[in-house]
Formats: sequence, C-alpha cells, structure tokens
Amino acid sequence: MLLRDALGDLLRRARLARGLTLRQLSDAAAVSVAYLSELERGRKEASSEILAAVCAVLDLSLAEVFHDVGDAIETAELLESSGREAVVLDLRPRIPADVRADLAHERTDAVSAPMPGSTSLASDVSVRSAA
Repeated sequence: MLLRDALGDLLRRARLARGLTLRQLSDAAAVSVAYLSELERGRKEASSEILAAVCAVLDLSLAEVFHDVGDAIETAELLESSGREAVVLDLRPRIPADVRADLAHERTDAVSAPMPGSTSLASDVSVRSAA
C-alpha cells in the first residue's frame, strides 16, 4: 500500500463523514476539485501546505492523519507479509439518501461513512487467507 493511497482513502472518508462534496471541500480549502479528486484516489501526493488546508477544513490534526495512515499501512504490510489480504468491512452506518444524492454527481463508489468519532482506516480491516 502506498502512502498516497492510504492518505487519499482517509481524506475521502473524513469528507464523506462530514457530509461534504468535493466542491465544498475544494472551495473551503482553496484547492481545485480535480486535484482534490486525484488526492482522494491516490493518484497525486499532497504538498504539506495543501494537506494542512484540507485537514483544517475537515477538522483533522496532521498528527491524527499521519497516525491513522501509518496504522493502515502497517496493517497492510503485516497482512501482506503473512500471506493474507485486507478486507474492508462495511459495518458503518449508511449515508442518508439526501446526502448520497448530493454526492452522486461525483461518481464515487463510497456509499458509507465511518462511525461517528472514528477516522481510523485500520479499524475497518479484517483478515482472511489469500486464495
């Protein structure tokens, strides 16, 4: 797992948990929608300035972000070294229909938000033997 993949996933989850669209977050953080979308999909690496701006809007500390991203990478590495793979569990509450409708134009495949108060990616992982 690459750093940019874990970071992008965390940023997307945090944005969705707060009910923000890409447009709303990009306007508030002064980052283009296209660039923010690339960050969330793990296709671009954020500069420290952009990451700080996005985290400020999402009310996340950089320490919290790096901790959770580190946990996700550590879990993926441990699973990979043991011949197992990570499986994301969908145990979180669903996004309300009105929020989902607002997100539909973003063509996102994420349809759930983390449990309130939880931003950890590693907590959504279980283990199964690789086939």
